[in-house]
Amino acid sequence: SRCCSVWCYMPHAIVQDKQVNALCATVCAFGALKGSDRSVSLELLALHQAVLENIGAMSWLLFKPGTAELQPGEAPRLTRAATLLRRHNGATLEIEGHAAAAAPSDKAESLARSRTLVILEELLAHGAPRERLRARAWGRQLSVSWPDDPTAARAEIYFELHGARIPARLAEYSDLSPFVPALSEAEWPRPRLRTGTTGRTTGGERAPDTTRRGLLQMVRQVRSERASERERERERERE
Repeated sequence: SRCCSVWCYMPHAIVQDKQVNALCATVCAFGALKGSDRSVSLELLALHQAVLENIGAMSWLLFKPGTAELQPGEAPRLTRAATLLRRHNGATLEIEGHAAAAAPSDKAESLARSRTLVILEELLAHGAPRERLRARAWGRQLSVSWPDDPTAARAEIYFELHGARIPARLAEYSDLSPFVPALSEAEWPRPRLRTGTTGRTTGGERAPDTTRRGLLQMVRQVRSERASERERERERERE
């Protein structure tokens, strides 16, 4: 579309999302943009469209009720979220974990925290920059006003870029966030271990020895196990 002499342009995309159009209208309401201001507006529009196409209009990540286990199909969305965060260097990603209002009061906080940590772990495992992640666990503080259905067992993710959140976030988050401290990085999950060059993982667990000697040892072990299995079969036949 064209508004106030500014083209809001995204290649090969027909923008039908109301939030994208509202953002475009807001940007253009300030008159013609030039230079870096125009680049900022286009980057916001591009990220908004990318989130819409790859994450969805609702950035809720659903869990099995009463657990910190993601529902089937949610993990790929986190993979795509990590990719988007890497592509947009100026963006941060905020994770908001919740427990349903029906969760027991003595478990709601820990359940929301566990769900938040699960999201963090998945994002980190798929290359999300650690320094551009933020995480908070809300317990039941917001879910008490939500419908009592399975969607209350969730975490939410929001991209923040140039002061805008994508998708839009309820005002209650900003109002109450001073009373709900963010999770400290000391609580975050450690990165998943990768195999080093010494034959051990960085956490000290034994990794397969792929040297010539190690491979020969594995072959001998397989041959020995097969010989033992044949001997047991012969004994069963004699019986």
